[in-house]
Amino acid sequence: MRKGTGTRYRSTIVRADGVEITLEGGSWNRIGGAIGRVPHDLAHLVVEQELAIRRGLWGILAAGGLVKNAAFTGGRRPPHSAAVARRITSEANEEILRTEVLVRACADASAGGRLDAASVREQVGERWWDDHVTDEALIRIDARLLEHAQRWDELAPGADFEAEWVGPPATARR
Repeated sequence: MRKGTGTRYRSTIVRADGVEITLEGGSWNRIGGAIGRVPHDLAHLVVEQELAIRRGLWGILAAGGLVKNAAFTGGRRPPHSAAVARRITSEANEEILRTEVLVRACADASAGGRLDAASVREQVGERWWDDHVTDEALIRIDARLLEHAQRWDELAPGADFEAEWVGPPATARR
């Protein structure tokens, strides 16, 4: 993820097949701690990894899908890549929405100092609830969000923040 000027940033993922995808970003999530905010796509990375979400933002990009503000930028595209990307993203639509809600709820829990699953469950409701949201998971998410916010804040514009997407195993439930 490359830090831009102001609030802008650009995330780049190189998929297993060598295709490079660039995601333009600029939105942020409020969190706790001295810095008080973290790039939204970085919050996604943390929450998706901690909650073992396979078909959130990063999992969809890694699997060949595309989301708004993402584009192919390098490597050899597989045949029918645009159609495949649309299908993958469409099939994961509900999980992408769930992930957006969970990222916001986890960031809000950090910002409000309410690192308990019951508060998050009340905020997201049954439709978006995920049993992987536990008190322990929220504590880990909060710690990683705070750490990443600090690292990001220390970067100069044009510098890179490196983080690796390690998705859950293919046998994960979703």
